[in-house]
Amino acid sequence: MKILIDAAAAYFYRNTGIGAYGTELLAALNEMDHGFRIDVFTGEDVLPLRAAVTLPGKTDRSFWERAAETRGDIGGYDLCHNIQNGIGLRRAGARLIVTLHDMIPLVMPEFCGSPYLELFRAQSVPAAETADAVITVSRQSKRDILRFSAVREENIHVIYEGPKRRCQKGAKEEAAAFLRRRYGITEPFLLCTGGFNERKNAAGIVRACAAVRRRLPTCSLVFTGGDSPRRRRVVSLAKRLFVDDMLRFPGDVPGEELPFFYRCCAALVYPSFYEGFGLPPLEAAACGAPSVLSRRGALPEIMGAAAVYVDPNDAADIGGAMLRLVADRQFREETAERAFRRSAAFSFADTAAKTAALYENICRRRSVSAPWSIK
Repeated sequence: MKILIDAAAAYFYRNTGIGAYGTELLAALNEMDHGFRIDVFTGEDVLPLRAAVTLPGKTDRSFWERAAETRGDIGGYDLCHNIQNGIGLRRAGARLIVTLHDMIPLVMPEFCGSPYLELFRAQSVPAAETADAVITVSRQSKRDILRFSAVREENIHVIYEGPKRRCQKGAKEEAAAFLRRRYGITEPFLLCTGGFNERKNAAGIVRACAAVRRRLPTCSLVFTGGDSPRRRRVVSLAKRLFVDDMLRFPGDVPGEELPFFYRCCAALVYPSFYEGFGLPPLEAAACGAPSVLSRRGALPEIMGAAAVYVDPNDAADIGGAMLRLVADRQFREETAERAFRRSAAFSFADTAAKTAALYENICRRRSVSAPWSIK
């Protein structure tokens, strides 16, 4: 069977959740004995899978406009799999699978900007509704797809993601030395990797810090993500609350360096208002770090009892969880160990195996029902 994966996000949107999904899925498929011929659309070229996985990636902030302009079709494939919410190639074969990661633009449109909000409505939902199968990454996202689209339930397949393979436990002393040398960051610190979109609740974290400041005088808050108007608003809030001296901004941290932050942080603080999966807590867990998480969205589904949960609207609740993980070493270590064991249940090897099984199932369904067979 000939399969084309539209994985442009793996090359032009890499330092994001969708980009990581594409990168890790392709790598895992490349290591499998699946029996397919898999080609990859990189956003510019069509390459064999083995060649495609060696290409470097970047994060282009205009990625969604770029993907939306990919209007042409590439024929001759038994199956096309679009991994970026159906935005990109329209058809490239007899069958189509769309990975629809979440329905955030419809669940919480107030947190989505242009042009992604408009593209999602115009392309993602129609692509999912006409696809032969939809992959999504949590039961929460499946419920949202059923709520906000006409996709049939039997066409939706929940296949979990996993932490990136580089996210694993390592020598903490080496990681701490790297952070001091490269970023001037010293322990103890709480890590915030969600960026500055209002949905990620950076403002809530700052308010939580202010709520417990007197009992947390030596701990810093490390926010990853580049400079932007949203980040400057967070800094302005921190100044008004007199906690700006506690904030550290290492900028856009390369993916290969993020595990050093996970290994050294007292906890990941991730009280997002909504997630369709929530990859950072799972990656932090794989590196041995506990997390403070919102009770909303898919986060409880993914992390189970292996995290500390809070109300994302309650600064005192978030602050209390932060304080306990910093101050209570035994509780921190016990929570981190539960999180690490939880992370072992997720892997992209499993993601790839279940995805390949779906490829086989969808192509066989076509060959059985059609009066001609696929070569």
